[in-house]
Amino acid sequence: MLLTSITNRLRDYKTSLQEDSQILEKLENKDDLQYPDGVSYRRYEMAVLVRKGEKEILHDIMQLCQDFVADQTRQTAGDSAKRERI
Repeated sequence: MLLTSITNRLRDYKTSLQEDSQILEKLENKDDLQYPDGVSYRRYEMAVLVRKGEKEILHDIMQLCQDFVADQTRQTAGDSAKRERI
């Protein structure tokens, strides 16, 4: 359920984590990057940084959940094997 919520939240973003990294790289290099009218360069950069940080946190939580599930699966399989030997 948590993984589904995280996946859905990540889908709500219009850009991916990789795209945000590319946008920040272009901003840093002062490349010809179009940002929304009426928004300053600095404000746009901060918004992308925040958005990227949110996605990194969601990806980290997703990885922790997947690791936890894998550990629990291995542990359950190990417990079952022990019971069969007894």
